[in-house]
Amino acid sequence: MNVGTAHSEVNPNTRVMNSRGIWLSYLLGIGLLHVILLSIPFASVPVVWTLTNVIHNLCMYLLLHLVKGTPFETPDQSKARFCTYWEQMDYGVQFTASRKFLTITPIVLSLFQPVRGQWESGQLWCLLCLLAAKALILQSFFDLPFLSLPHTFFLSP
Repeated sequence: MNVGTAHSEVNPNTRVMNSRGIWLSYLLGIGLLHVILLSIPFASVPVVWTLTNVIHNLCMYLLLHLVKGTPFETPDQSKARFCTYWEQMDYGVQFTASRKFLTITPIVLSLFQPVRGQWESGQLWCLLCLLAAKALILQSFFDLPFLSLPHTFFLSP
């Protein structure tokens, strides 16, 4: 008997990003992070945009591409145990609406940096944001061993 699995999906991770309101909640979470960082007294606007981008990209990398498995028991004979959330999402089908949304979001955030963060005064911050977004997007499209190296530390026995 599987306790707590009263759903019709074998693996509920496959459909979470297609749930109602999840995209709006995701964008509101990014906005809330930015507002919280803006409340830091001595942080300039370019630094706050950089921190917003880097924290977002780091969290998305950790949650989507590093952590493997599911937070609940699944009746799929542990197939999802060795897959990241990005691999489980939408049953592994590439270029779905959810995957496109999660790919475009870091690009748009990194484009806000030069527009809202005064490019002339913060070129280093802008480049840092672009590098962080590039690493996250490349990980989404390709299996790059130098970006996937930490995966070996999170494998379950």
